[in-house]
Amino acid sequence: MRHRVHRHLSFLGCATLSLALTLSALPCHAAGTSVESAHGIGATIDEESGHYEVRSSEPHWVFAGKLGGAASDITVKDGQDRLGAFRELNFRWKDQVALRGSIRTYVDRPVLLFGITSSEPTSDAAVIRFPRFTEFPKNLHGFSYANSEFAPPKFALEENATPWLLYDDQTHAAVLSPAANYMIASMRGDGKTEIASGLNNGVAALPASARRLHTPHAHGAGQWGECDLGHLGQRTHRAAGESPA
Repeated sequence: MRHRVHRHLSFLGCATLSLALTLSALPCHAAGTSVESAHGIGATIDEESGHYEVRSSEPHWVFAGKLGGAASDITVKDGQDRLGAFRELNFRWKDQVALRGSIRTYVDRPVLLFGITSSEPTSDAAVIRFPRFTEFPKNLHGFSYANSEFAPPKFALEENATPWLLYDDQTHAAVLSPAANYMIASMRGDGKTEIASGLNNGVAALPASARRLHTPHAHGAGQWGECDLGHLGQRTHRAAGESPA
């Protein structure tokens, strides 16, 4: 069984409020393998420490975290999906179980897509989170939707499958959200010390090769929504036995 989940992380700039925010090439904590799009969105992972980060230039924001162990088998892959051409970091690590991760940048879109695959069965899937950012801009405000009737909006971060909007006093913003498996996906953290993506507490065992995909970075709500719909279309075509465009 193959289980795939998506997360979208989108950035909004006060100047355009359109496509996903470009991520800037700010200094990394350690040298590592990187991918970067033509829009300036970049991602880096360090093999020894397992430290990973994504960066934007306007605003100058960095979101960073660490794997549960050192990264191994780091490769860079070029490919194409329904959202366009991409470059993708692929790597492995051990965090209770053997895991494979990916961070994808798109050539023509200011977007990042995160993925995680369990290489062996796990009995406590809800504790595994990726991405899990513990370093990010401070003093961000939060907006999300409650998991109740009519999904009322709240100026707080709800730990559920709805998107998180993080914004500052200068109207810069970022969106992080599930992009698949919405019934079991969940945002995690408080927006102050942790911003993460994982599964609901009720999810226990997962088989080997269970895959979750996480949100891309995009500059603007329109780009974020378009990317989400693009991946939904891709999954629909595959479910119907069609070849993805």
